[in-house]
Amino acid sequence: MIIVSEPNPNRRRIINEIAPYAVTVDPTKQDLQEVVRDLTEEGVGVDVALECVGLEVSLNACAEAVRRQGTVVQTGLHMKPAKIDAMLWALKDISVQATWCYPVTVWPRIARLIASGTFPVEKVITARIDAADVVSKGFDALLDPSGNNLKIVVRT
Repeated sequence: MIIVSEPNPNRRRIINEIAPYAVTVDPTKQDLQEVVRDLTEEGVGVDVALECVGLEVSLNACAEAVRRQGTVVQTGLHMKPAKIDAMLWALKDISVQATWCYPVTVWPRIARLIASGTFPVEKVITARIDAADVVSKGFDALLDPSGNNLKIVVRT
């Protein structure tokens, strides 16, 4: 089972189109931890939680969502140190896997998924911009929490 926490309604809609089997949660209106407890066997939590946005609140939500001896994978780039409840991490015996960037070894597999049509890039790429517009139409657009963009391709 895949549970995705996403406050932006447009992004939730795209997630539901790409992965209709995923459960999407609006954390501004739903209690993510309650949803996780309701959907996991005996309410123990998920095996793995991925933090993909670089926010302290989402990193801590991942720690709360995983079961004892679960794994939190941190892929979001945190721009400042995140405060965590170290006691929670210790008591749950959480494993942490962090990454600066995806390993080059995964790119051939991703290219095959895209080429085969398995991964619908046309739904994930929501804009194409020129390099001169990378700040105003790229970074600023992606940082807007109410924005509609997932991934933006920059033309050079």
